[in-house]
Amino acid sequence: SSRSVLTTLSHSRALAALASGVVHLLQNRDAQAAPLPMAHDDGFVEHHALTGARHAIENPLTPERYDVSQWPETRQKYLERFRDNLVTIITESRSRNVRVILMTMPFQYRLAPAWKQRQPAAGDPQHLETMTRLVTETLALQDQDQPAEALERIREAIRLDPLPPVPHYLEAELLESLERPIEAEAAYARSREAMIGNLGSQLSINRVIREVAAKEGAELIDVRKIFDDYHHRRQRHFNSELIHDDCHPTPLGHSLIAQHLEPLLEVAGPT
Repeated sequence: SSRSVLTTLSHSRALAALASGVVHLLQNRDAQAAPLPMAHDDGFVEHHALTGARHAIENPLTPERYDVSQWPETRQKYLERFRDNLVTIITESRSRNVRVILMTMPFQYRLAPAWKQRQPAAGDPQHLETMTRLVTETLALQDQDQPAEALERIREAIRLDPLPPVPHYLEAELLESLERPIEAEAAYARSREAMIGNLGSQLSINRVIREVAAKEGAELIDVRKIFDDYHHRRQRHFNSELIHDDCHPTPLGHSLIAQHLEPLLEVAGPT
């Protein structure tokens, strides 16, 4: 019944304009459009800051809280379930003559590693002391405005243990300060890929989407590439104008998606 009512109301442009106005009013109450911070007893704050690695460094995920060695297996199970769900969506939709268009997922490159979830200082407990020392030395060199030396130090940490996201994030910050934005963007992406929790594994998620689209013959809009190309043509990076939180597009981002979706819908003709 609710679906029927909404379908009927959607034919009225006046009501659509009214609904749009209400949405804008609600959004204007919170210009950041971000979740409210949630503090924990020990000082860790979820959604502490949208960007930056210091909060993650000060509030690491300790072995007592979570055995990091379990994460690769858990992550793989999640990706397999995600793949199966996509295939099911395509199969069930086609059985009902519903067209399916998949889209890759754009994301906030600079998202703070601990924006929602603590992150480990090391993937292997045996490396914890060394990784902590190398990160501390990197931060000291960064504060002393020695980005080249700091970059070498953090890359030593990444070579030792590439699993935690913070070293990749620091590498990206340093590359950005050295005016190497393309390399910085790739390092930020590696940080997002390494993050434990539902905000991580962004590169793998997009890989699965592309693989399923190719195997199932589904149409695909590579939104991540569209966003990257749009910014790079304008000598900009990191989706700063196109993503307003961890992954949700701004109005400009939605406009880009619509521009690339419209030609596909026009080819299909009226239904």
